[in-house]
Amino acid sequence: MANRNLPNGFRAVEMLGGGQTFPHVPAKLGSNISLNPGDAVFMLTTGKLRLALVSDTQIFPVCDSKVLGAVGVEPEILVIPALPNIVFEAQYGTTATTLNNVGASHDIGGATGVQVLSSTSAGGAPARLLGLSPAVDNALGQYMRVRFVWQKSQFTGQA
Repeated sequence: MANRNLPNGFRAVEMLGGGQTFPHVPAKLGSNISLNPGDAVFMLTTGKLRLALVSDTQIFPVCDSKVLGAVGVEPEILVIPALPNIVFEAQYGTTATTLNNVGASHDIGGATGVQVLSSTSAGGAPARLLGLSPAVDNALGQYMRVRFVWQKSQFTGQA
C-alpha cells in the first residue's frame, strides 16, 4: 500500500487522558490573511494572527475553518489552542521514508492548506513527534502521517 501525498495541515485527533471534544477559542486575524483548516498560526505583538512560519519557535493555535482574507478586514475566528494535551496529526515531510527521532522536536513547513511536520528534528522547534498515526491506510514510508503534540505554545506561555 502506498501512502497518498495529501498535506492538509494539522488536525486535532485526540486528547491525552481521553476524549475528542477540543476546546475552541476566539482570536483576531490580521488584515488580508487567508487560512485553511489545519493551518498553524502565530500571534504577532499586535495581538493579531498570521500563518505560522518555519522560523517561528512557538505556535499559538491551529485554525479550524477556512478564512478568505480581504484588505482592511480583520475577522474573529475560532482556533484550537496549541495545548500540550491535544494530539495532532499531519503528513511527515514530503520525501521522508523513515520515522526519524521519535520524541524529538520538529519544525513545521509548507504554505496555507498544505503545512506538514518536518521530518528533520530541530532543537527548540515547536512540535514533539509521538509516532506513526495508526490509521489503516497509513504505512511507514513516503507521505506517512504522524501524531505529535505542540510543546512550545504561545497560548500557554511555553518557551
